[in-house]
Amino acid sequence: MNRIRFSCFALLAAAAVACNKDDIITREEAQAPVIAFDVNTGVYTAKVGREFTIAPTYEYVDRAVYAWKLEKTGRIISTEPVLTYVIDEVEGEEKEDYYIELEVTTPQGTTREQTRVEVYRILPPVIVLSEGAEVVRGHVYEISPDVRWGEKATYRWTMRRPGAAEAEEVGREQTYEFCEQALGEYELRLRAENEDGADEKSIRVEVTEALPVSVTVPPIGRLYDGLTRTVPLGRSITLRPSIWNGRNPRYSWTVDGEEISTELACTYTPSGKGVKKLLFTVTDSSDEPAAAVAKGVRSTGEVRATVEYSVECCDEEGAFRRPATPSSEVSWTKVYEYTPAPGQFINELVSGGFTGAETTPEAAVAYAEERLRKGTWVSLGGWGGYIVVGFDHSIDNSSEGYRGGYNFSITGNAFEGSSEPGIVWVMQDTNGNTLPDDEWYELKGSEFGKEETLRDYAVTYYRPTYSGASVQWRDNRGVSGKIDYLKAYHDQPSYYPNWIDAESYVLYGTCLESRTYDQSGNGSYWVNDSYDWGYADNFGEDRLSDDENAGAGAVKTYFKIENAVDGNGEPANLAYIDFVKVQTGVNAKAGWLGENSTEVFGFTDENLNQGK
Repeated sequence: MNRIRFSCFALLAAAAVACNKDDIITREEAQAPVIAFDVNTGVYTAKVGREFTIAPTYEYVDRAVYAWKLEKTGRIISTEPVLTYVIDEVEGEEKEDYYIELEVTTPQGTTREQTRVEVYRILPPVIVLSEGAEVVRGHVYEISPDVRWGEKATYRWTMRRPGAAEAEEVGREQTYEFCEQALGEYELRLRAENEDGADEKSIRVEVTEALPVSVTVPPIGRLYDGLTRTVPLGRSITLRPSIWNGRNPRYSWTVDGEEISTELACTYTPSGKGVKKLLFTVTDSSDEPAAAVAKGVRSTGEVRATVEYSVECCDEEGAFRRPATPSSEVSWTKVYEYTPAPGQFINELVSGGFTGAETTPEAAVAYAEERLRKGTWVSLGGWGGYIVVGFDHSIDNSSEGYRGGYNFSITGNAFEGSSEPGIVWVMQDTNGNTLPDDEWYELKGSEFGKEETLRDYAVTYYRPTYSGASVQWRDNRGVSGKIDYLKAYHDQPSYYPNWIDAESYVLYGTCLESRTYDQSGNGSYWVNDSYDWGYADNFGEDRLSDDENAGAGAVKTYFKIENAVDGNGEPANLAYIDFVKVQTGVNAKAGWLGENSTEVFGFTDENLNQGK
């Protein structure tokens, strides 16, 4: 999206409005109009010859005059706040881009914004639907896929039941209500069709007995289980376990037998140095009703799970801070862990993947270090895959950081239409052992706090049972899917990391809503739209366009330590950091391009980089 903004003020007197209340004179500065388009990207889609609408939201538009101008012709096409228009011609084979400028003028000034309309010759429907889900028998579920360009489409659902040879038609609406008693796997298929074409997608639905509630603790890293935690004296720590299969869970945290919280996340402030045990209990309802099961024995109708944390209160914050010196490196100095999710670049040598004979976690770290030192990318695989790096000094949370407070940068390979956002986490060396075994704090970005952003997300990846198979996964919301095997592009035997011995492994973190879509409508041209700010490998506002690239196709994104938040989403107020983790933040795939996977080239202390 190209944006142009222009504001002007006619008279100094118009720049302020005086008001008198209780004999106190106050002045409010006049404000030029503010325009916000009604799609995240500011890019609209239309079909040639079909009416489309652009309905921005406005602020400060009292007595406003509106003018919509079509750049191609230079003429004004509307003077209404909402544009309704038809474009009757397309020069390209598939589509043509039209730019439209909106000008809003009030006595306080003029604001102009430009947006783009992609006008297609044809717009067949495109269905977006999860590949699989796990549900409980007898429960009612709405399966409601997103259908792009489905306004005038017809729909047909078919379902193949467990053991059945053929599928049967079960619905004619976009949304299907699913409720089955028989256990097993059902295959549902939706076909959407309009005058321009059709699309079909299927979803596997596994009907199971209700599973009991369980609790796991997101690990700090491969070597650190997350049950042992550290906190500086005078600071608080927020503990937040992961709940699986909960229906109506109730929570309890106790210290020395005394309950201190009934929330999922517990914020604990030690009163002094030493180790304390915090017991977390989750209680939920079960399928078994409350009833007598034997003489003197009665079921409560509940299930329960517990975990115990060990929290060590160390020296005060700053006790182990390592100030930068003239000999300090501006870039990262050590890779501590490389644990990607499965992906097309994992175990693959042609494009730079790691396939050494010694397939161990240590060898994988050495591979990642070698790649980064050469200034080439390291892929983190699908959602949740991550890398952990450290510096030879602490990076300060300085408000005087690079260009308005940016403290460090991460280099990725995003470009317009190709963003694969990585969630960024930071850590202090609280216990002074120079290892990343303390507390991770997420750096909030533009999507933080939105309803569609999942903070307590987890995915289990399963080792394929044969060479050339896709990697299956299931998340903690009951949704399942796969990392597609793309033999034509990456034909290594498996995309499951060779150096992970377990038959499955779980990754935890934050998941952003996907902005991946098929722009062509026929699977030939996929777009991974960017997010506003706050993510690695993302073509956002914090990518400073006049920077020199770190290498071919490499672009820096900048970060502020002040954006670190705790497990409750509250500001962490960290004075400095020692370690950085980047984790693939989207669970999505783009057709023949494969899974979204964050790539990183390097990490730089921008506080220090200013003087070198």
